Amino acid sequence: MPFEGSDTRLVLPEEDYFLTWFQTAAIPTDAKHKAAAKLYLNWMLSEEFQGKWLQFPVRMDVESPDGYKSHLHYNTSPADFHRFMLKRDQVERFRLQIEQLVGPAEGPAPLELDYSVKP
Repeated sequence: MPFEGSDTRLVLPEEDYFLTWFQTAAIPTDAKHKAAAKLYLNWMLSEEFQGKWLQFPVRMDVESPDGYKSHLHYNTSPADFHRFMLKRDQVERFRLQIEQLVGPAEGPAPLELDYSVKP
C-alpha cells in the first residue's frame, strides 16, 4: 500500500534496460464466430477503449496513461521477453528462484481480476 501523498505511478527506467511484454490477439481460421471476434478486436483497438485502458495503448494516436511517454521512449524490448518465454526451462528456473525469495504467488488468479478497475 503506498504512503499517503506518495506518487503511485511506476517508475520506468529511461537508461537501464528492462523487459516488457505485449499481449497479442488474432482470430483463428477455424473460429466459430469470426464476425463476433472481429467486432471484439475492433472494439479493443478503438480509440475509445485504448484511451481508457490502464496500460500503454497500441494506437499511436492515443496518449499513454498518466502522462507516461510512449513505450518506444523507454529502453525496453518486447521481442526479448518473447524469446525468454520460449525457453521454458529458464522460465521455470526463474519462477522457482522468485518463489524461494518471496514465497509462492498469492491472491486471485489473473483470469479472475477485473482489469477495467485500477488497483
